[in-house]
Amino acid sequence: MLRLLITIIQTLIISAFCCINVHATVTYNMPFLHTNTGVVTYCWIANTTSDSATVTFTVMSSSSSTSPSQSPNSTTISIAGKKSALLTFSGKSIKSGSTSVDISGDTSGTDIAYGLKMEISTGTCESVGMSCFQGTTNPKRNLTGYTCNDGNHYGF
Repeated sequence: MLRLLITIIQTLIISAFCCINVHATVTYNMPFLHTNTGVVTYCWIANTTSDSATVTFTVMSSSSSTSPSQSPNSTTISIAGKKSALLTFSGKSIKSGSTSVDISGDTSGTDIAYGLKMEISTGTCESVGMSCFQGTTNPKRNLTGYTCNDGNHYGF
């Protein structure tokens, strides 16, 4: 009888864990962006969760004479569940579809290199994947060096 009770409890615990929908904030750290329009960066983000994701941007460092505020930008970009979106980092803006995020307050000057923290409100590093390419040539250069962290996973 005790063995049956233990088996039932184990089954219930396993069933509960299999159906938990994990929602973490996914953070991509991108240390290599530039305001020069000849060094455009394109990033595809795939939101494989069923929930919409909100993407927030924070300039963390720059080669500008003025230090960035390190505050999240007030404009966000939304990515619907089970959809992909193209983000374009060009000049002093980040664009996706008709939405544009202005980062000029944190990248004052010309030809500014900057590092950015991008937070995505849903999923994990495994469920919100990203791939980035840079340049105006064809084909674009594949980028590495950005990291992903969701509190449980940390990856390059």
